[in-house]
Amino acid sequence: MLAFELYTANSPEIQADQGEARAWMQRFNANIDMPLAERYQMLKDRFAGVGAAPPQKSERRERPMPDSTMTLHAPC
Repeated sequence: MLAFELYTANSPEIQADQGEARAWMQRFNANIDMPLAERYQMLKDRFAGVGAAPPQKSERRERPMPDSTMTLHAPC
């Protein structure tokens, strides 16, 4: 969508983007048993910016710290 164009939710471009996002989310959610590093790579491939990956199971602390969450940044 270009600047100064009216937003139309049913435009073919937006519908295609929504379909692609839906398909990606289904793949991501279906792979819950995938190794964490591979799921993290899926996030990096999809989003413009992703925070640090949480530690692997062997590196995890008893109580995770608040900074161990992933931060996602959607592309502009």
